[in-house]
Amino acid sequence: MHPYFIVTFAAVIFLLGVVWVIVRENRRQKERHLREFGEQYGRIFDHMYSHEELQRISASSRKMDGKKEGYLDDITWNDLEMDVIFGRINQTLTTAGEEYLYRLLRLPKMSSKELEHLGELTNFFQSHKKEREKMQLALVLVGKDNRCSLGDAVSSLENAPVIGWISHGLLAGALLAALLLLPVFPVAAVFLVFALVGLNAFLYQTGSDRKQTEPYRSLFASLRRILDMGRELERLDWSSLENCRRIVEIRKRLTGFEKKAFWFIGRQAEGGGFLDLIMDYLKMLFHIDLLVYPSLRRESLRCQAEFQELLDQIGELDAAISIASFRKGLPWYGEPEFSADSQVLKVTDLYHPLVMQPVANTITAGKAVLLTGSNASGKSTFLKAVAVNAVLAQTIFTCTARSYHAACCRILTSIALRDSIRDGESYFMAEIRSLKRILDACQGPVPVLCVIDEVLRGTNTVERIAASSRILGVLAKVGNHCFAATHDLELTVILGDIYENYHFEETVEDSDVHFHYQLKQGPCSTRNALTLLELTGYDENTVRSAKEAAKEFQNTGIWKKMKGV
Repeated sequence: MHPYFIVTFAAVIFLLGVVWVIVRENRRQKERHLREFGEQYGRIFDHMYSHEELQRISASSRKMDGKKEGYLDDITWNDLEMDVIFGRINQTLTTAGEEYLYRLLRLPKMSSKELEHLGELTNFFQSHKKEREKMQLALVLVGKDNRCSLGDAVSSLENAPVIGWISHGLLAGALLAALLLLPVFPVAAVFLVFALVGLNAFLYQTGSDRKQTEPYRSLFASLRRILDMGRELERLDWSSLENCRRIVEIRKRLTGFEKKAFWFIGRQAEGGGFLDLIMDYLKMLFHIDLLVYPSLRRESLRCQAEFQELLDQIGELDAAISIASFRKGLPWYGEPEFSADSQVLKVTDLYHPLVMQPVANTITAGKAVLLTGSNASGKSTFLKAVAVNAVLAQTIFTCTARSYHAACCRILTSIALRDSIRDGESYFMAEIRSLKRILDACQGPVPVLCVIDEVLRGTNTVERIAASSRILGVLAKVGNHCFAATHDLELTVILGDIYENYHFEETVEDSDVHFHYQLKQGPCSTRNALTLLELTGYDENTVRSAKEAAKEFQNTGIWKKMKGV
């Protein structure tokens, strides 16, 4: 048998074996992904993000602060523990999806029309398991890049460094010429090739151009994987979904970028590969990536708007699947109903999404609401549940309630304030600044839903009641929804005509306290603070003396001076 035939036959067998291994590995990977998707769908996640992770995810969203109507400021975001809620919802598979979901939660919509498409997309993935899994397989090809914020990087493409190509062209041309001279001057050309290989590799590894462009490799690699996903969606023919149709349309307009990006970054296959290794050596010897970079940069700037739309379209698809999974893991949920002229906020079987065994409450609030009750009775949790549901309703079109009916509002809270030693600001100063921003917002044309826990708790009783009653009176402006909690029962009388009184209470039985967490109409009529001291083991003489002092004050309106021990 001819040696050339043997070599050719062996090469063919080898290539077929490589193809078979690749096909088998791809099938196994697909099966593994599908198994993971099935196991994770509907699960409750409690991923706690590091500060660095949150900074990356929120980079593009934070630029909207003060520029977009309805944006949740830092006080409200932190009061409602939205980072934790984001971690509970987030099951996205792409960087674009993760950033889109965060931006979605940070920017409640002020019109129901803006939410309808997301609701339809979420419902589609809820009811079409095969299509959802196919989409997840396409999304996992894009993957996540934890090195940078894609949205932030795309919007900052004009800051990409400018490098020259002439020196790299001369080095690549010299090496190519030396290779062409091998048949003519074999000995001299070999030495020349080795010298140029060493020189080109050294200058490539140590030169500043490669170091300057390195931060943009991950961005271009991510964008190219998104275009690969577009090709996959085109093959699946999902033109019935508007997002998929737009992704396919945009991909066709970006073929120039796609080709140049290949020479700059290679295939960037998952886990690397033989072709990527060959490409790395070619780039090192011929500086291909540095030669194509100037043209790639110009092409990227030209396509900036298309890139941003691609991120939004893919982000919405990814986020919709996360929301569908979040819904499945809830005890129950509802889709909100919005009415632009509604003066009533009506919620049925409301609960907080972070409470594992929730007690549901129902409320129809035609006026502002004042909550009373002892500590730990459920006031703060209920207030947060109202605000969180307003956020979820106006962002992911989902409520942790059976029904939710209200107008779209700007959402502001003043709940978990603290003093700042670093800024030299007392608790009271932090509190009045927080309330001032709510008062300012309530003077505008946009309806406001505000939630306040313990108004002006940082000052004395007389001034607290005087000031808080007037502040709450302003916040009860028609069209707004104000929910406030207080321990000052005097406010239930002062504000009785403009606020609806509700309370939470507990019962003391058999030397134990039982909290029911059920919302009840009217002001709180029980005072159990001193009883709770007794039940938790406080000295009986101290408790008895406190009860006597309280009773005497109720009878006389005067606090009796204490004598030294």
